[in-house]
Amino acid sequence: MSKRIAFCGCLVVMFFFAGAERSYSAGSGHDLGYVQQHALAGDAMFQHQLGLIYGEGRGVPRDSESAFYWFTKAAEQGHLESQVNLGAMYAMGVGVQRNYLHAAHWYRIAAERGHPEAQNNLAILFEEGLGFAPDKNQALRWYTEAANQGHPEALYNLAQLHLEQEDAEENVQKALDLLVAAAERGYAPAQYHAGYLLERGEGVKQNLHIAAALYKMAAQQGLPEAQLNLGVMYLTGQGVSQENVLAYKWFILAVFHGLEQAAEAMNLAETRMTPGQISDARRQAEQWVLQRRAGQ
Repeated sequence: MSKRIAFCGCLVVMFFFAGAERSYSAGSGHDLGYVQQHALAGDAMFQHQLGLIYGEGRGVPRDSESAFYWFTKAAEQGHLESQVNLGAMYAMGVGVQRNYLHAAHWYRIAAERGHPEAQNNLAILFEEGLGFAPDKNQALRWYTEAANQGHPEALYNLAQLHLEQEDAEENVQKALDLLVAAAERGYAPAQYHAGYLLERGEGVKQNLHIAAALYKMAAQQGLPEAQLNLGVMYLTGQGVSQENVLAYKWFILAVFHGLEQAAEAMNLAETRMTPGQISDARRQAEQWVLQRRAGQ
C-alpha cells in the first residue's frame, strides 16, 4: 500500500467550485452562454466556472484543453481555485503536456496564499522529487502548513514522514496522533494505518478494540486492506467478538476489491464454517455491495 496521495491515484486533479454568489446551472443553454459571455469579457470568476464546465463535462462534452485554457485565464488574474486546478492539470498532464515545474509554480502561488490542497500537492512534488531534486525539508514545511488547516491527506502524509524517521517512540506517537486526526476526518488510508499501529502496538500502546473500530471505518469505505484485517480480527476474536460469518464477509469484500491474498483467509475461514454460514456471509457481502452502489 502506498503511503501517499498515490494511494488513491497520485496528484488527483481537483476541480473546485467558485463561490455560490455566481454559479452555473447545468442543463440550460442560456446559462452557458451567459457564462461564456462574461468569461470572454475577462471576468475571472466566470472563466473559472467555464473551466469547470469543460473540465467536468457539465452540459457540454468534456474538453480538457478548453478547461486548461479557461483555468489559465482565471489563474493569471489571481483566481485561487483556478491556480490549484492549473497546477493539478500540469502535474497530471490533463489538457496540457505534463510539466512538474509548471505544476510547482502554480501550486506554490496558491500554497503561499494558504490553499491546503495546493500546499499538500506541492509537498508531494518536493518529497518525491518531481521536477527537481527531492527536498524533505520543503515537503515537511508544506505538509505541516496544510495539516495545520486540517487537510486529511496532508495529516496522513505528514504522519508517514514521522514513521520514516528513526524508530523513536516519540515519532511513532506523533504519527499516530496525525493519523487519528485524519481518520476523524474520514480519510480511509489514515483509518487503516492508525488501526495497524494500534493493532501491532509497536511504539504505541496496543489497543485492539480501537484498532478494530478504525479498521471497520476504513472497511466500510471499501479499503480492501482494512477489510482483510478486520476479517482476521473477527476470525480470531481479537478486539471484537469471534464471528466466522462476519470474517468471511469481509474476506469476500477484500477479494472483490482486488486484494488477492484475502482468498487464502477465505479458504481458512471456510474450514470452520457450515454451508449455511458461508451462504449467509455471501448474502451479507452482496447486500453490502448493493447498498454501497446505491449510495454512490
